[in-house]
Amino acid sequence: MKKISLVALTALATLGLASCNGPVEQVQVAKNGKLNIYLNYNGTNGVSYIKTEPFANTVDGMTYTQGALLPTWKAFAENLQVDIVDVAEYSTTKDNDTYDAVVAKNFVGKNGEAIDLFYNSVANMKKMASAGNAVDLMDYLKAGKMPHFAKYLSDNPEVLDMCAIYDKDGNPHIYYTPYFDGYQQIERMFIMDTEMVERLLDTASVGDDTAAIGEGKLAGAYYKPYMDSEKNYKDAVTLVQSVNDKDELVTVEVQQTTNIIKQQNELLATAGTTGKQLVEQFQAYLKAAYPSYSGKLSEVFTGVKAVYNPDDLVALLRVVRANPATATGVATCTEVTTIFPRGEAANRMENMYDFAAIWGLNGVDSESNNLFFDGAGKLNVLGGMQASYDALVLLNQLYNEGLIQKNFHEQGTKKGTYYLDKYFKNTSEGSGAGFMLYDYCASTTVGNKVDANGVGTKTEQRKGVYAGKDRTGIRPVLAPVTYWNTSYEAKNTDKLVDANGQAVNRDNKTLARFSDSNRALKSNSWCIPTAATHKEAAVKMMDYLYSAEGSYINDFGPAAYQGEYSNDVIYGEWVPTLGAPLIAMYLQSGTDFWSFMREYIGSTNGIGSIRSDALDMQVTNQYAAKGLKNVQKAVKLGIMTLATCKTAENYGWNACVPTNWQVSENADAKNSYKKVTDFWNASSTGATGWKAVVIAPITADLNAVTVNEGVKYADVVAEMDTYNKNYLSVWANSINCAPSWLVELQGK
Repeated sequence: MKKISLVALTALATLGLASCNGPVEQVQVAKNGKLNIYLNYNGTNGVSYIKTEPFANTVDGMTYTQGALLPTWKAFAENLQVDIVDVAEYSTTKDNDTYDAVVAKNFVGKNGEAIDLFYNSVANMKKMASAGNAVDLMDYLKAGKMPHFAKYLSDNPEVLDMCAIYDKDGNPHIYYTPYFDGYQQIERMFIMDTEMVERLLDTASVGDDTAAIGEGKLAGAYYKPYMDSEKNYKDAVTLVQSVNDKDELVTVEVQQTTNIIKQQNELLATAGTTGKQLVEQFQAYLKAAYPSYSGKLSEVFTGVKAVYNPDDLVALLRVVRANPATATGVATCTEVTTIFPRGEAANRMENMYDFAAIWGLNGVDSESNNLFFDGAGKLNVLGGMQASYDALVLLNQLYNEGLIQKNFHEQGTKKGTYYLDKYFKNTSEGSGAGFMLYDYCASTTVGNKVDANGVGTKTEQRKGVYAGKDRTGIRPVLAPVTYWNTSYEAKNTDKLVDANGQAVNRDNKTLARFSDSNRALKSNSWCIPTAATHKEAAVKMMDYLYSAEGSYINDFGPAAYQGEYSNDVIYGEWVPTLGAPLIAMYLQSGTDFWSFMREYIGSTNGIGSIRSDALDMQVTNQYAAKGLKNVQKAVKLGIMTLATCKTAENYGWNACVPTNWQVSENADAKNSYKKVTDFWNASSTGATGWKAVVIAPITADLNAVTVNEGVKYADVVAEMDTYNKNYLSVWANSINCAPSWLVELQGK
């Protein structure tokens, strides 16, 4: 890849840029004719109002009927001095179907004119580029006609690596402007009901006087100590970075004591052990291990000061599971589902495996095909590492203890929010109590009390075990402190744990909080077809969304819909707030925030832009926002590491693998490792693949477990070397970072 300097492009971008340090000035652009836009956003949203019933907009006082330009697009048209025309035909709901239909009409819209801006998948836009049907934006960048976009690429050169196509001479070509749901921001995270933790840990002599093992409680104690077979940490004192109440970096001294899992296993081996006994034992352990937290033990887990490790978390899950009445504050509650997915969908089932990240397993939530870089900057893939299979054994232990939702692998109603509704929102039939999941913040914390300030997703009236009791503690928490490979080249034969369940290779790893869930380059955006009539106007529209004014309108709506600017939402940044009239109108809509903004305002569409994290923060329920701010603060202060997008020369253990990476792969070679790909298939449901291993009985010989038709688990593991040779090598060699073990495997 040829690295080009964007200094010259940036120089062209310095004039007329909107300020990001306060209210922005309007970007003035000369009148520029017509702009035909085809934005088929999943067949439901777009440039114009598409519902049949009229909508009375209380902010601008206008009534919108079908076909009317939405407020955001009216603002774009006015500010850019163009006539925007919606030429999309909402007859398809899939990108590929839309693409095929548009290609068949030679990129002509419903008005019979050429499409100037076309929204679709990046993969299809690259097809357009290969066929000569997409405009190369590099020509406009070099001519100084995209100053805002040029400035962005100059500030974020790694984005050029992600979206450019390089020719045989190493010259980059860009055919679309990238879209991010926030950039260099954490995407998914651990979310728990922190009120449960407070009830169990911050008061002495609490807990259920009922048996800890039994129906709806623990089924046994199968998990073994991970951090150390005997102790919580191997050293007498372990230093962990944290912060104080003034957000200043401090060092917490963790005292060595008997591993809590070892303690619990011994206690649970005694017949008649109660939930209360587990609570008392756990409180005593936390006071001994974390003496500076003795006043509020819940902060070991719940706040920006969190310092817990994987064994602490499993111990907490056990305590919550064994004490449903105390945890919920509802005397009649008999069961808490401790770990559960958002709903009955394949992608939510996948999030259950993401819990394996608590053991320092790279790649579980990588944004690109579960690929990750090791401590030597070499590329690896989750399914090609023995450690990823070891993690299944640990998940199997948690499942058999009753700590993981029993039927998480079943599709049932096929409702994507089924368990969220049941365990957090308590709105579904047979609602229960839920403690923890791994997912997006804003969409999974809506079980909290409806936001007093009117922002956040609306929820139905609560019922079930929380009848009459508002929940306000569902929020993100920091990732646990665990062993991460920060310095050495990983081998595909590296194990995660030894035969006793203890972490291996600890001396070559670093204790850290880490997440590889960075917001990735999204797989959709827009481009300019070469058949476009108004290319100059299209370029201006694309560039405008990288100005402060344009991006804020796309996020928050036009100026009249925005509130006052504030530097409290995101520390140190002046950003718009959601205007009170907009919030009031949204609350009357009866829909969720994102659907409202897209269908009635025309904002937050996934076109080439960078969504402000200030919007996500404001839309998040105010109770959950406390936890989200803790996580973001931990990343900013450096006490938690987020895998970030970097240029190729900076790839390391904390670098994101590039998304939308295009490489060729031999179809015949694919068939040689089908067992592995089927095993990790992210779109599968039911008791198949990796899920079959997790839900197997604790007494089962896992090697003999049937994971797919005619395939045993042992067959999958035996195919791992072939998988690495024929799959990983294609990716690793494309950026010249193949691990040495892979080179040796290939006999090079």
